[in-house]
Amino acid sequence: MPRENLRFLFFCAALLRAVDASPADISLDAELEDMLGALARGEDTREFELTGKGFEVHGPLANDLFVEAIDEVSDSVHAWTEAGERYDVAVSEVVADSYRRHRAATMLQFA
Repeated sequence: MPRENLRFLFFCAALLRAVDASPADISLDAELEDMLGALARGEDTREFELTGKGFEVHGPLANDLFVEAIDEVSDSVHAWTEAGERYDVAVSEVVADSYRRHRAATMLQFA
């Protein structure tokens, strides 16, 4: 996966965590939703190309929540790399976890 995608996905993971901790909502475009879903299922994402707008946040999202989420994602990636995992795999795993948590939180809202 290109490093630019890893960087973008890292921030997507933080954004999902921040949105889940706030009254804001997020809409993911189809390409991003497909890529995050594939990561969450452990599928190969090398063929995915992110060319759309990605996401749109609706409602208030406090900067401090986003900063905290970035710190959490960074700490999680660091833990994976400290355990001996490659950086790209660590980011992918953390992004997948953030997406799975977001989907679970979203499903609970509508249940």
